[in-house]
Amino acid sequence: DEDFWDQALFQCVSESLTKSGVMMNFERPDNRNDSNDGRTFTKRKIRWYDLGADERLLAASQVHAVVFAQLGALSHSMVEFGCGIERACAFVRRLSIRHQLPLSQRAMLLQHLLQGKKKVLSKDEINVEASSEKEAVEKENETVPED
Repeated sequence: DEDFWDQALFQCVSESLTKSGVMMNFERPDNRNDSNDGRTFTKRKIRWYDLGADERLLAASQVHAVVFAQLGALSHSMVEFGCGIERACAFVRRLSIRHQLPLSQRAMLLQHLLQGKKKVLSKDEINVEASSEKEAVEKENETVPED
């Protein structure tokens, strides 16, 4: 179910952003004075539109890094749970566009998934070859006439 994986990504990204303190990098001291000698003890959260251009780029790159890591982990989990490479690639495409990941990061995630597919195929091909060889040997032994 696509909704399950979408919600999983949302939850993982939210937790990662909270635990990593990425968003705390963009808090400012509150300018209002307390009754304690005029010192401020509280911080206020800054909205994205209040950030300067450099701060906005830094915030976006940090959020993209978290989304990239979580999207990679979840797409790998999808494959491990049998969802299939094609479905995992569609998930990566859809959510990397939704979260505005740079094209280079999206390509890296897709490339990683597709390389995993090649490795799986290679292992399967080896198993198929081994089975074919074994069958050929068995047939050869069956057709050898006894003296």
